[in-house]
Amino acid sequence: MPTDRDPRPIYVEEQGAMIGIRGARLEARKEVTLLDSVRLIDLGQLCVRGNVGLSAQVMRELFAREVPVCWFSYGGWSTGIAEGLTKKNVELRHVQYTATSETRLALARVLVHSKIRNSKTLLRRNARQDVTGDIESMGKMAASAAAAPTVSTLLGIEGASSRAYFARFTTMISAEATCPRTRSTETVEVGAPRPIRSTPCSHLPTLCSLRISP
Repeated sequence: MPTDRDPRPIYVEEQGAMIGIRGARLEARKEVTLLDSVRLIDLGQLCVRGNVGLSAQVMRELFAREVPVCWFSYGGWSTGIAEGLTKKNVELRHVQYTATSETRLALARVLVHSKIRNSKTLLRRNARQDVTGDIESMGKMAASAAAAPTVSTLLGIEGASSRAYFARFTTMISAEATCPRTRSTETVEVGAPRPIRSTPCSHLPTLCSLRISP
């Protein structure tokens, strides 16, 4: 059974159009003519350009669904954005502002400790050279991060571990690099500088958007 498409941005560009809601669909009309309509569940962002009107019902419904509304001038310049107040953001900011310095440091210790352990695991599993010394060093850094007395000390430990990890990063890269886009294989000299190549636009990911316009 096919799944529904992900929500996508909708652009309304017809000058003089009025956007309203009928049932569970968003409609764009000009006078009495229906230009187009889309399901509200398919709407991820509403973008209006130029002289396009929105009803109060549209604004309330989109805010309730956490769908932002973006306004652009007739020439395409961004002029504003409106978005409802989401409950999760309010609670998150409340916790952020009320957190003590000890609480923030404890959380940072856990994050940095886990990051170093994960880097150490990746290096141990994938390195094609002897990296025993680096793994032991990163293990000591992980232990130090879990007991760092200050944020400054923790930042220093994180930087040292990142330097150690990326210094041995090329040992995890195979000499045979496969490009998924072309499904071709080319031999790459590990550590050698790579030329910058331009990528055709046809190979870049695109976001499909429905444009309501004549």
